[in-house]
Amino acid sequence: MNQTRFTVEIARTDFDPKHHDLWRSAAALLCERTYDGVSVRGDWTRMLSAEAIVRMEVEVRGNADPREFPAHLERFFHDAFLMLNLAVPGSFGGMIVATGGEFRVNELAFDASLFLYAAADPLPLASVAAWFDGRGRGSERVLFHLLHIARSNDELAMRLRLAMCLELLGLEDEAQRLDVRKVAVRHPLDDADDLEDADAVDRAAHLVIAALQEDIRR
Repeated sequence: MNQTRFTVEIARTDFDPKHHDLWRSAAALLCERTYDGVSVRGDWTRMLSAEAIVRMEVEVRGNADPREFPAHLERFFHDAFLMLNLAVPGSFGGMIVATGGEFRVNELAFDASLFLYAAADPLPLASVAAWFDGRGRGSERVLFHLLHIARSNDELAMRLRLAMCLELLGLEDEAQRLDVRKVAVRHPLDDADDLEDADAVDRAAHLVIAALQEDIRR
């Protein structure tokens, strides 16, 4: 059995005292995830702190090559990002840096803005976690698009991915009506504010997250 303990620093963009119940639920429900027989354990109660940078210890162990451990650690935070933001939109985002062991862990940056744009209602984390590990696997392509959006600041890619999410969810008519793929081409230094375009993105985000949440409720 191999084991590595990582020290993880989360430069958060999400702190809100109203999220305390969420972090208590995460401590019980998301404290351990298993990937191909490798266990990843982290203490989410550290997120109850009001500090801008939160430090938590994450243990990775299993009968696997330790070179695989960084990838499992990264997967742990990708999964947590999705589940936490489907439960309470906009609740978890920021920069994540991990050190420990002899192998490099990639820095992770998650932007939860799209979930905020969606203006969706909160759900119990327990319901989200159960869906994610069961029925939610049928929505993997949509979830992967949301992860790519969260990891990139490319507006055109975001619009294309949102349109593809709508189509994957059977909302082709809405995708055509919103025409979310359309983006004005400007000089990079020009002000990009466009309320009509922003409304289309917000509406598309709302439809995507609402459809996933409705599937969770079922």
